[in-house]
Amino acid sequence: MTHKLIKDAAKLLPKNASKGLKDFLSGLYENVPEEDMAMMDSDIISSTAQIHWDLLRDRKQGQANISIQSPEIKEDDGSIGTTYIDVVSDDMAFVVDSVAAEISRHNKIVHLLIHPITHAQYDKKGEFKSTLKKNTDEGRAVSHIHIELVGAMPEALMKELKSDIQDIIEDVYFATRDWIPMRDKLRKCQKALGKAPSRYSDEEIEEYLSFLEYMYKDNFTLLGYREYKFTEKKGEVASTTVKGKSLGLFSNEIKPVYINDQTDGLPQDLQIKRHNLKPINISKVKRLSTVH
Repeated sequence: MTHKLIKDAAKLLPKNASKGLKDFLSGLYENVPEEDMAMMDSDIISSTAQIHWDLLRDRKQGQANISIQSPEIKEDDGSIGTTYIDVVSDDMAFVVDSVAAEISRHNKIVHLLIHPITHAQYDKKGEFKSTLKKNTDEGRAVSHIHIELVGAMPEALMKELKSDIQDIIEDVYFATRDWIPMRDKLRKCQKALGKAPSRYSDEEIEEYLSFLEYMYKDNFTLLGYREYKFTEKKGEVASTTVKGKSLGLFSNEIKPVYINDQTDGLPQDLQIKRHNLKPINISKVKRLSTVH
């Protein structure tokens, strides 16, 4: 069944289609479950391969390219239409669930989601060179997400959704990029606790150390790390971010998480409270996680 669909889809490629595109089409769907393939007709299989081929070739390593289309509904069709979302990015943990969660936040229903992986070769500048039949030391895994939503979407909403998905994938990139460095920071924090002020009992320190060890053993998804420097002047407490020390979603390139877009810093009472916190403190932020 799958083989026939791919064969029929290949016949629908443009007559001047390159060998690279033809090989890409067959490789793209090679490991897609048959039940998912059965939900796509040859036209969609062919057009989706062409979209992903273009997105892949136009993409630099580390970037995400996104296409969202909603074909016009024919008057005598009787359907509510379909919206197609196609995403090409580095293959990363969390990327599929994070994109799906963002779509759900927009109150859209997913009819089909497939996530094939291909491998590509890039030059020293990160420019696409070629696809590879299998992963090698010179190749990089590339994530291809194809989603079909129930119902057509107007242009303005498609533009908004595309922008939001782009932001989500950027967050996923920073979180996965800095996963290992953040684990290393946990270890350094454990060592630093040995130098905690003597006003904290050995029992308290032991509890803090056990908690950090629990986090280190992958019981928490690490999303961000940030260092602050506190200063006191004329009785006022202030804190500043230590540049170059932030990781993940707290990276200097990302908006501050504890501060909203209209506030330059925490008010004085909260500055004092944060300055006087115990060595380990657990708190919540007023933002939904973008990484799942």
